[in-house]
Amino acid sequence: MCGRDVLEIRLDQAVACGTCLRAQSDAERQRLRRMVRRGTVTSPARGLFVRTEAWTALNPRARALMLIRSIAALHPDWVFCGVSAAIVHGLAVSFHLLGQVHIAVPRTRHGRSTRVVVRHAIGEVPTVRVDGMLVTSLPRTVVDCLRHLSFAEGLVIADSALRASRMSAEPFRELVRSAGRGLRGIRHAISTMSWADARSESGGESLARAVMAELGFRLPELQVSVMSALGDGHIYRPDFTWRLPTGTVYGEFDGRAKYSDPAMTHGRCSVDVLADERIRESRLAASGRVLRLSYADLRPDRLARVLDAFDIPHDRPMTSLDLRPASLRDHRGPSCRTLRDANARASKPRRRSTSPAAASRQERPSPSR
Repeated sequence: MCGRDVLEIRLDQAVACGTCLRAQSDAERQRLRRMVRRGTVTSPARGLFVRTEAWTALNPRARALMLIRSIAALHPDWVFCGVSAAIVHGLAVSFHLLGQVHIAVPRTRHGRSTRVVVRHAIGEVPTVRVDGMLVTSLPRTVVDCLRHLSFAEGLVIADSALRASRMSAEPFRELVRSAGRGLRGIRHAISTMSWADARSESGGESLARAVMAELGFRLPELQVSVMSALGDGHIYRPDFTWRLPTGTVYGEFDGRAKYSDPAMTHGRCSVDVLADERIRESRLAASGRVLRLSYADLRPDRLARVLDAFDIPHDRPMTSLDLRPASLRDHRGPSCRTLRDANARASKPRRRSTSPAAASRQERPSPSR
């Protein structure tokens, strides 16, 4: 009985420290496994245990951090990389990417990955310690994520990384470019990074903007200050603003964290937060239409219908991503090749000419741009 009491105390202490518990003996391990079978304890990784009630109360990001912190305590010299390093750096990461822990290992002895721990043989990389965990540097973390992720998933990380760096856009892009020089996928990473905007304040806002760009809609201004129409001096900052000939449209992205995360509710209950949001929306509606978005609206077909319903201009057809630096694009987005035209060209069989003039043109190198 006494032994069990000690184990219960240790489980509580582990949760308080934000870590999982590791069994100290075979007898303790067997006892914990029996608790797992009863459902009172969960084992998120081999040899690690946490109270089920505490584990289920965490969102995917908090679970990933708890697991990384626990593994780092067991292996203090392991280097976390990719999306695992990103969340340790405090960057926004799409939840569905957080099911595994990613570590960087030497190319000569990278070992085998498991269901939970994925090993990446990337050789020598610049590292830093963040809250006691050894992770790849911020620029290397960003480039590793962006070169492997889709544009939308990458922009979530790129926006938050630029915001976290507290640097202006171009110098930070150069750091990322230098960190990824010679790596496979660097061109895609730089393309995604060129869209980064530190004014995007949440992963949901970044994801929405990415889908808008992919669909070819006019991109909104971000976090524009709007004076209250009541003349009471209040200033509101909607997530998105479109100034159109027919009037202004304000876009607000609603994630659940706004109503449940203590860091965002500031001690208010969800009912009070919702009431304040309704008042805020009514003030914005006095000077324009208010468009509210949620994660459910970010499916491309659904978002297109929502934006069309609010008359957001579709300035350009569905586009491929522009690889030019952001400084070479206007505020409406890239001057990109149309996917429809590109696909049509690709589907046409190419006829090889046998004339000397044509052969000469084919062999002549094109001028560099």
